[in-house]
Amino acid sequence: TRHPDQWKLLKEAPHQEPDTLVRATEECLRYDPPVKSIQRIASEDVELGGKLIKEGDRIRWFMS
Repeated sequence: TRHPDQWKLLKEAPHQEPDTLVRATEECLRYDPPVKSIQRIASEDVELGGKLIKEGDRIRWFMS
């Protein structure tokens, strides 16, 4: 373990501060989500696969 002090706190958390376990789980999912995706904002109008993506549109694609 890289951070043994943090691991110790996490193991003790359910008894001392239940919210710590919830926050640690959320951080693990944020850091390494089960579904990988990338979000970008289009910097110019572009056609992709016959669809127009306008400048400023938010796009997200998922990797499997």
